[in-house]
Amino acid sequence: MKDLLRKIAGRIENGSYINEATVRIGIIEPILSRLGWDITDPLAVQPEFSSQGRRVDYALCAFPARPTVFIEAKAIGKVEAADRQLFEYAFHEGVPFAILTDGRTWSFYLPSAQGSYEDRRLYRLDLQERSAEECELVFNRYLGFERLRRGDAQSDAQLDYASRANERMAGDTLNRAWEELLGEPDPLLIELLVDRTEALCGIRPALETAEAFLLGTRRIQSAPTSRPQAPEGYTQRSVPPVSKSQPGKVFATIRETELVTKDATSAFLELLRAIATEFPDRLEHIATAAKGRTRNHVARAPADVYPDRPDLVHTVVELVPGWFVGTNIANREKQRIIKAACEACGLRLGSDVRFELPNT
Repeated sequence: MKDLLRKIAGRIENGSYINEATVRIGIIEPILSRLGWDITDPLAVQPEFSSQGRRVDYALCAFPARPTVFIEAKAIGKVEAADRQLFEYAFHEGVPFAILTDGRTWSFYLPSAQGSYEDRRLYRLDLQERSAEECELVFNRYLGFERLRRGDAQSDAQLDYASRANERMAGDTLNRAWEELLGEPDPLLIELLVDRTEALCGIRPALETAEAFLLGTRRIQSAPTSRPQAPEGYTQRSVPPVSKSQPGKVFATIRETELVTKDATSAFLELLRAIATEFPDRLEHIATAAKGRTRNHVARAPADVYPDRPDLVHTVVELVPGWFVGTNIANREKQRIIKAACEACGLRLGSDVRFELPNT
């Protein structure tokens, strides 16, 4: 089989197949013969098959006089717009497989599947572009006589179609997933953007700046700045500096008591500290509710807050004695943690607790 396919590819390259008849005699029928089809048996291979005024070049019958595959042949380079007629005929006759070929390219279809003609194409095989070994595997998988007779080819085709349909669905959903990530950026996405920016220019932007960039709420203005230096060790109740250029009012209250804060991080810390102080027996629940995908955010030891990022331990501060909280988070994540803490303590966000942070 492989030797035959190599010879055919060479003859195609040399332009030996000058019309549809030479394609049928010199390519299609020899390949069918190698695949176990008796091309001399009209009950197995029926050329010029017709029914109810329709005609197809070949009907292959794995069982006598019961078409299993339709093959439509064209001259090399003349397969455009030939699939619709083939599909209509195959679907009408209830034939599981349809093949459209000009000798060089072979398109294998499932006529009864859903979607466009392209969606229902299982495989497009180019005898000049693919190796003889790969071509032989594809032909045997979908067109081998014994495999079609046993039903193996049909089963594999259904599995292949389902797999391709799932891939298409995932591909079509990528844009929606990306839009949702930008509409409400995941903390990990924000941190990846910040880390990559620092790696490229040596300066680490504020998380809120990266979040604003992803949200597209304002144009990022470049300005000269110095690279922040991390403290050598962990200092209790120390709050990492927040860029003073961040606009917007910080507003936080708990039970109608307004918390006076200078920035978003301070507001987050003081509000969470107030909740933890009022509900010390709920700290385990707060820690559980505050967990992110890869971060604990609230934990009993500084190293446990960001277990996969020891380089961020300097951003951890003491919340209340014996409990610690991370501050390397964007505003949206601060709001999520406050909401989680309120739910863990039975507080109503918006009435018992108010926490408003700027989006920029």
